[in-house]
Amino acid sequence: MNIVSAEQTIPAPPPSWSSIEVPVGRGQAENSDPARRFTLSLTPDLEGDPEPAKITSETPVKLDGPVSNAVSNAAAQAELAAVAAFLIDTSYRLVPIFTVARMIGCFFLAEHAPEELGAVTVSLKGSDGTWAMARVNRNKIAAETTGFGRAIILHEDSVLGLYVLEIAPGNAIPAHAHKVMRERELILDDGLLQQAQPVRRGLAFDWPLGHVHAYENPTERPLRVLCADAPRFLPDDEVALDDPPPLEPIAPFGDYAA
Repeated sequence: MNIVSAEQTIPAPPPSWSSIEVPVGRGQAENSDPARRFTLSLTPDLEGDPEPAKITSETPVKLDGPVSNAVSNAAAQAELAAVAAFLIDTSYRLVPIFTVARMIGCFFLAEHAPEELGAVTVSLKGSDGTWAMARVNRNKIAAETTGFGRAIILHEDSVLGLYVLEIAPGNAIPAHAHKVMRERELILDDGLLQQAQPVRRGLAFDWPLGHVHAYENPTERPLRVLCADAPRFLPDDEVALDDPPPLEPIAPFGDYAA
């Protein structure tokens, strides 16, 4: 994986690239800046593909070549833009911007790319002059079976961990709290119960340390939450409670629904 920092000289993106506008500044996180704007570009890498696949802002998205399923509809594009905005708003000052670009690429490969797509190059350009590029390989992504379903590990370093929590039908993430990890989550699918109440796609939450929280999936399909832990996930800090207190809702800090 080749990562180039914003401080280094970066060649202009190929003219075949097109872009997604990232609507940052939708949250009230301390790192959120409504004045900053970002443009996200992705080029899937597939050996033997005659032309780079394009991700455009058009509806419906039209791609050529064997990677035409990489982003097949407007909903997938909207989710990618929402995830990028959430990561920029919540992680911008925690990790370098090229790490944010890498995390976006990992999410794309894990959630929206066909299996034959082995890598993607991500370009993230900010209105403040920030620019980063990262090439991400699928083999950097891991998955683990959990008690609630599956956790997809998109990124882990000493500062931050990023995970897709896939809650199986009829299953739950039981009531638990954290004493060390700062946890921010973005709801990716409608249908979940958070704190025993319905919660909709696009809302983002910042759990205070010690605040007991839980999720249930009452549907017949897997439902997902994007979870950012600072520091990276610490198993000993995931304290499940056998007799939890009443689950108290918190207000979302942002709304990233399209």
